[in-house]
Amino acid sequence: MVSHLANKNKTIKKISQNELSTALLTWAKEFGRHHLPWQSNPTAYSVWVSEVMLQQTQVTTVIPYYQKFLINFPSIHALASAELEQVLALWSGLGYYARARNLHRCAKLVVEKYNGNFPDSIDKLENLPGIGRSTAGAIASLAMNKSTPILDGNCKRVYARYFMIKGHYSKASVLRELWQLAEQVTPQKNTAEFNQAIMDLGSMVCTRTKPLCLEKEYHCPLSKNCAAYNHKRISEFPHKKPKKKVKVKSAIFVVVKNQENETLLTKRAPQGIWGGLWSFPQFDNEQDCYDWLTNNFTQYKMLTLSEPKQHTFTHFVLNYRELNIQASVNDMITTLNESNNETWFPVSDALQLGLPTPIKKSLLLIERN
Repeated sequence: MVSHLANKNKTIKKISQNELSTALLTWAKEFGRHHLPWQSNPTAYSVWVSEVMLQQTQVTTVIPYYQKFLINFPSIHALASAELEQVLALWSGLGYYARARNLHRCAKLVVEKYNGNFPDSIDKLENLPGIGRSTAGAIASLAMNKSTPILDGNCKRVYARYFMIKGHYSKASVLRELWQLAEQVTPQKNTAEFNQAIMDLGSMVCTRTKPLCLEKEYHCPLSKNCAAYNHKRISEFPHKKPKKKVKVKSAIFVVVKNQENETLLTKRAPQGIWGGLWSFPQFDNEQDCYDWLTNNFTQYKMLTLSEPKQHTFTHFVLNYRELNIQASVNDMITTLNESNNETWFPVSDALQLGLPTPIKKSLLLIERN
C-alpha cells in the first residue's frame, strides 16, 4: 500500500530528512520533555521498564508506578530474583497485567542467558518476552545510541497525519507502510533525541483529539508540510479503527468477611484475565455462588447484593455485582483451609497484594468502613 501523499510527492525523503527531523529536533530543545524519571542517565533496564509501562498508558499515570518499581527493583537482577507476586503487587492498578508477567519472564531470561545485559541486536531484543519492534527500537536508540526507528502510538498518529495515511494501523498493510516511513525519516545521527521528540510531539501537541496545531505555547513544528493540516483534514486522521461489537460478560464476586475484619481472596490462574492476581471468588450467577458457599461453609449470613457495577477491558465489558457474606472462620469446611489458592487476609494486608482495580476499590471501601 502506498500513501496518498507518497503517490503525489516523489521527494518525501528529502522533506523528511531536511525538514521533518530538523524541525522536530529544534522544537524538542525548547518544548520537549527532558525531566521524565527514566530520562536521567538512561539504561537499557530503565528504558525497557518505562517503555513497557507506557504501552497503552499515559505518562502521568506511569510516573509514580515507575518510581516505586525502580525503588523496589533497582536492577534487572533484583527484578529477576523477585517473586511474581511482588511484581504484580507493584503493578496493581496499572492494568494490562500480561505486561508485568512478561517483564518478570524477560528479566529472568536476560539474567540467565545474557548475564543481566540486554543484547544489542534488534532481532535478539525482539525475541525477548513482551518486547516488540518499537520497544526494541526504543531500548537500542535511547539506551544504546543506535540508529533504530520506533513506532509507538504517538509516532503512528504523527506519521498518519503528516503523510495522510489511509486506513487504520491495526491493518498489517498500514502498519507496514508506517514502519517504512519511520525508517525513512529517522536520522542516523541524534536518533535518540529524534525518537524522544516525535513521542513528545504526539503526546503533547498531535494529540488524539483536539490537536494543538497552532497553539501558541507549543506550535507544531511540522504544520508547514503536514498533509492533513494543509488539506484541513486533521480530524479524519488517523483513520478510526473499524468498530467491533463490544462483548458484555457478567459475574458475581463473593465478598466473604469474618469477625476479625479479614476477607477471603482467591489467587487466579497464571494466565487469562487478571492472571496471577488475587480476587474475590468469582461466579457466573447467583446459584453458583450459593453452591460454592454451601460446599465451603457450614453456615453463613448473607448481608447485601450490591447494585450492578462495570469494568471495561480492551475487548469486553464486565458487568458485575458483589454478594457480601458474613462468616466465621470456625464455619469453614476443612478443605477450604487446605486450598493453596484461597486465603484469609486482613484487609490492610490484602491491599498490598497484586489486585485487579475493581477488587482494590472494594477493599478500600471495606477498610474505610
